Amino acid sequence: MRHTLSTTFLVVEEVANEWIVWMKFNYIEAIKKSGLAENLYFNQVIGAEQEGGLTFSVLAVFSNKQQEQTFLDTLDFELTNLINKTFPNKVYPFRTNLQEV
Repeated sequence: MRHTLSTTFLVVEEVANEWIVWMKFNYIEAIKKSGLAENLYFNQVIGAEQEGGLTFSVLAVFSNKQQEQTFLDTLDFELTNLINKTFPNKVYPFRTNLQEV
């Protein structure tokens, strides 16, 4: 049964364009290279604009819970720290775990 990790990011508008490029070449690329996720989707959430910020989502689809947990225990922590160092107080992520039914 596939598992999906949805990571939603609230991004301060002034850094949004720079952050999008950074995400494509760093965050997304690192997940692809890890081979843990079957599929990745990087989207802007439409109609969820916050004052001064934009909302984006990364959906990482894993073939099983073990791959998802491996990602959470290793790469997720590293990438979250890198986002915080690169965009301090500008990007606010939160995660939702989904299971296929």
